[in-house]
Amino acid sequence: MKKLTNVEITLEQFMHYIQSGYNHFINVEVQDTGEMKYLDLSGMTFEYCDLALDFTGSVFRETNFKACNLKTCVFESADLSCSRFLDCALCSTNFKNAKVDHVVFERNYFHSYLLDITDLYSMINEGL
Repeated sequence: MKKLTNVEITLEQFMHYIQSGYNHFINVEVQDTGEMKYLDLSGMTFEYCDLALDFTGSVFRETNFKACNLKTCVFESADLSCSRFLDCALCSTNFKNAKVDHVVFERNYFHSYLLDITDLYSMINEGL
């Protein structure tokens, strides 16, 4: 497992780390917004990360998000099966048409509102 810890990086650098086999990111902030569409990011771990990226159509099977700021991320039509979202900020995050079979979704929040799994289903079907 290759880890990257405690850095602020550009989207281009982030892509380079992923392509180089890094799969565990701790306290990493991607400073740019941008697109990472239709990628396979399965099995990754993101802890305390700040991301504002468009992951439309990407695959995140068995991926872990712990205490991340995912505000404004786009997971539209993404496969999030068997992933875990724990203690994440999900303000204006787009989950429209995402696949969430067997997802673990606990203690996430939208502004100061604590979300539960029914809120995730609402975001998938209607947007929040």
